[in-house]
Amino acid sequence: MGRTFSVRLALVVNLVLCCSAVAAEDGQQQFDQLYGQEYRAVSATADRTDDAELARKLLAAAGQPGIRGELMAVLCDRAHLLGTRGEAGYDIAIEAMKLLSEKAPAKKVECDDRILRILTRRYGAARGDARVLAANEIMRHYDVLADEAAEAGEYAAAAHLAKAFDLAGRTRSEMRDGLGAKRKRMIEMGRIERELAGLEKRLTAKHAKQKIVSDGLKIVVNGSFGKLGSKYSALYAPNLMMQVTVTGQLSLLMLIERL
Repeated sequence: MGRTFSVRLALVVNLVLCCSAVAAEDGQQQFDQLYGQEYRAVSATADRTDDAELARKLLAAAGQPGIRGELMAVLCDRAHLLGTRGEAGYDIAIEAMKLLSEKAPAKKVECDDRILRILTRRYGAARGDARVLAANEIMRHYDVLADEAAEAGEYAAAAHLAKAFDLAGRTRSEMRDGLGAKRKRMIEMGRIERELAGLEKRLTAKHAKQKIVSDGLKIVVNGSFGKLGSKYSALYAPNLMMQVTVTGQLSLLMLIERL
C-alpha cells in the first residue's frame, strides 16, 4: 500500500513538472512568434535607445487583460532584460518586475531581488544630488519589504530596516530618523510576538505537566511585565505596571478569603 502510494505520488509530481515545462515552452514559443524577430534585431544593436523602447512595448503588452500565464512572465522577463541595459530603461525594468510580482506571487522574492539590483546599480553610477535620490529609492524599497514582512509575521522586517538605516546614515538622508524609530518599533513588536508565543507554549506545557519546559519558559512570560517598568522599552507604562501588581495582590487576597 505504501509503495503504491509512493509510485502514484512520483507520477503526479512528474506530471506537474512536465506540465509546467510545457507551459513555459508554450509561453516562449508565443513570445518568439509575436516579438522574436524584433527582439533579436534590437538586442543585436549597440544603441540602448531602442532597447528601452522595445522594453516599454513588451511591458505594455504584458499588462493587457488577455495576457497572462507564461506569456506574461516571458514578456516581463524580456522587458526587464532590455530595460537593464541602460539608464533610460531602469524604470521600465522595475515596473516589469512589479507587474510580474503582482501577477505571479510565487516569483515575488526573485522580483524584489531584481528591483534591488537595479536600484543599487543606479545608486552606484549616480553622483551628487542624483546619488542621494537613488539612495532614497533603495531605502523606500527596503521600507516596503519591511512592511510586507511585518504583515506576514516575519522577523526579517527589522533586518530590511537595518539595511535602510545603514544606507541613510552613510548618505546623511533625512529618512534616517524615521527609519530608526520604525526599526526600533519593529524590533519591540518582534520581541512581544516571541513572548506571546512563549506564553502560549508555557501554558500548554503547564497543562500537560511538563515541569521542565514550563519552568524554563517562566522568564519569558514574566519578561513582558518587567518591561512595563523599563523606560527604555516600548512597553514602558508605570501606571499599568502598578495596576497589574495591585490587581494581582487583590486577587490573591480574595482567593485566600474564599479558601
